Parts: sequence; structure tokens; C-alpha cells
Amino acid sequence: GVIPICEDGKLIGLITDRDLVVNGLANNFNANTQISEMITTDVITGTKHMSVEQAADIMSQYQIRRLPIVEDGKLIGMVSLGDLAVSNASNKEAGKALEDISLPAEPTK
Repeated sequence: GVIPICEDGKLIGLITDRDLVVNGLANNFNANTQISEMITTDVITGTKHMSVEQAADIMSQYQIRRLPIVEDGKLIGMVSLGDLAVSNASNKEAGKALEDISLPAEPTK
């Protein structure tokens, strides 16, 4: 799925299997290409103080399946749709997040 990229303890980006394939192939990168050329640096994050509903809302809004949790810029955890789905209290939120994430993106006009 996803690998968080940290520098000096701070989250600076993420890379997914999709990034490796799509960005790598699209740009003819090879095995020696620096990972910094493929990472996503505009990372959407959450906090340990947010509710399950807030996390699900963010994941729905940005159509992401994993939400890094940071404190003072440092990665302290990761919440996934699977995490939301295992909690009875969050089944509705996880279902809504998955539904929103699965919608095709609107074309840019």
C-alpha cells in the first residue's frame, strides 16, 4: 500500500505502489531513480485527537485510503479504511469513506 517517507523524524511525503508503477512508467524511471522524484509531498494528515468520524470525513473528502497521523510534524501512526471498518462505531463512517473514495474523480475543467 503505502510507505511514509520521513526525514529527521518528520513526515515529508508518502509513496504508494501506484506511485511507483504509474509515475515510474510514465517518466521512464529505472531502478536507480531516487525515491524523492516519485513521492507525494502534499500529504493530508490527521491528529491523534480527532474522532473516527473526522478521520473518515477527511478520507472521504480527499479520496484517500490511508491517513497519516502526525504530532509536531512527526509520524505517530496511520489510520486505514480497514481500521475504521473493524470498529462497530465507525462502520457507517468507513462505508461512507469507501463509497466516496471509490467515486471516479471529476475531470478538471
